Formats: sequence, C-alpha cells, structure tokens
Amino acid sequence: MNVLMRPDEETLAANAIFFAGNTSSPVIHRIETAGEHIQALYWSGETFSRPRWKSLIGAFDAGFVIFATYTMIIICAYFISKYLREHVARSMKTLSLHHQLYRSLLCQAIYPFISTYSPLGVCMFMPILGFSFDWVAIFCPPLCVSHPLFDALILIFCMREYRFGS
Repeated sequence: MNVLMRPDEETLAANAIFFAGNTSSPVIHRIETAGEHIQALYWSGETFSRPRWKSLIGAFDAGFVIFATYTMIIICAYFISKYLREHVARSMKTLSLHHQLYRSLLCQAIYPFISTYSPLGVCMFMPILGFSFDWVAIFCPPLCVSHPLFDALILIFCMREYRFGS
C-alpha cells in the first residue's frame, strides 16, 4: 500500500496548502517533509470526475486486508466456540478459565476495530465518496495510541483471577 499511496507531483501540489502551514492542524507539517507522508489523491478535479487508480487501489487493498483479517477472526471464533461447547472441560474452574480467555480474545479483537480501523477507514474512504470529517482525523491518533493501554486492561477485566486473585 505504501507504494500505491506514495505522493506524486499532482498530490503534492493539491496538498501544498496543508504542508505550507496555512491550515490549522494539531500536527506541524513542512513542505520539505511532504514526500515522507502517505498521501492519497483519489480524484483529479471534482469528486467522481477523473479517478486516480493507484490511490483507489491502495485504499481498497487496505480495506480488503482488514476485511480478510476480521473474516478470519470471525471464522476462528466460531470454531473455538463450537469446540468449547462440544468438549466439556474436566472441571468447572477449567471451563470458567476457557470462557474468560475466549471473552478476552474477542474483546482484544474488537477493540482495535473500534479504536483504530474504523476511524482510519472513515479517514481513508470518506474522501473517496466526497465527504470530509475533520473531527475524525483529530481523534484518530489518540484512539490509536490508546490500544496498548486498553489491550492490557481488557485482559485484566476479563480474567477473574486478575481482578480478585487466586
């Protein structure tokens, strides 16, 4: 995707105002470093007028990877759930531990989708349709960096032994 979203002359010209510092942004960008950023210009001119296929393919490639990953997660979650129903654990404590681990794995798979992939998907796919949600771009970085914190907290809250001790 990095190659497909690499800025060319038309992309750099369209984003020059942003990199010149003329727009308000919580992050300071400079025109000298503009080529180091992944940038996508989906349309030349007006929305839906002249498609720029490299950027569109790059966006749909990223979407496909996320879709394929979460499809695999759903399939694996189904098979794990089916296995846990069919193979009853020898003790109630083992059964409880299996359910807690299963619940924590599901939560650890769902949280990145909510905190990272969905906002980034909105930032990436809404411009394709001609929409812009600036507030999503402002909230994306804090949501993305919150993932390691909440990943550990999910495990602590889902596992009874971590909350109450042995």
